[in-house]
Amino acid sequence: MTNLRIHDITWADLAAADIEREVAFYKALLGLEATKSPGGYFDLKADGKSVGGVMQLTEEMGDMPPVWSTYVAVENADATVEAVKAAGGMVLRDPFEIEIGGRIAVIADPTHGALCIYESPSEEIIGFQRFGETGAPCWFECMSTDLHATKSFLETVFGWTSSPLPPEMGGDQMEYYMVSNGDDGMVCGLMGMPDQMAGAPTHWANYYVVENNDAACEIVNANGGTVVAEPWDTLFGRMSAIADPGGARLMLCQMPEEQPQLTLWDSPRAHSQLGSTHDRT
Repeated sequence: MTNLRIHDITWADLAAADIEREVAFYKALLGLEATKSPGGYFDLKADGKSVGGVMQLTEEMGDMPPVWSTYVAVENADATVEAVKAAGGMVLRDPFEIEIGGRIAVIADPTHGALCIYESPSEEIIGFQRFGETGAPCWFECMSTDLHATKSFLETVFGWTSSPLPPEMGGDQMEYYMVSNGDDGMVCGLMGMPDQMAGAPTHWANYYVVENNDAACEIVNANGGTVVAEPWDTLFGRMSAIADPGGARLMLCQMPEEQPQLTLWDSPRAHSQLGSTHDRT
């Protein structure tokens, strides 16, 4: 059983132009093994546990570049699509069935930030089996060109609640929101577009755990990737931004020895979503 819930972020995957090249890259970088399904989708695994996927870019995707996508679990994809429209968002692709069962749709907030939704075929939500460990995701973040428009949209569609980052954790230096799915667990962070990224569109970022960020960046360079932002230290770990050989961007996080305590979400689930060991099995 998993402990994934409706309106949690439950999956991330890469749309790639050259799957074999990217699978090899992420094996070198994160130690991930790839299992191919009959339909051609690759399940990325860390120690046998699913942590993401890779799929082939197709003609029907138009001129979409290689990109990592973020998925939110929903109870009913059709109803969520209608809620998206009512909240001023856009439906980029109507709900469709996928190989493992369930339905997916692609939506966007009013600032054009794309996000995927997933309706599971059963009460047990299919998604990450490992979280906050080496090779697995640990955090998700939306950077918006209109922070408050995106915040209002996400709260309306998913019922999320947002609280400002406390001043002692950097909230006095930037407007950043910790977004919660109910009273028992954060799902993501939300911030305005940083000055150094002026002109970039609204987008979601997926963070994956590495043991040593500096060493990981050397692996990126040695395997055809690009280090977009060199490692820097934060209260939540040592971060970097990289691009794989196809150009898709991913955030890397080296966990700190001790996680800062966020009293707004004083629960085991909340702290696990900031990266403590948490096996979703």
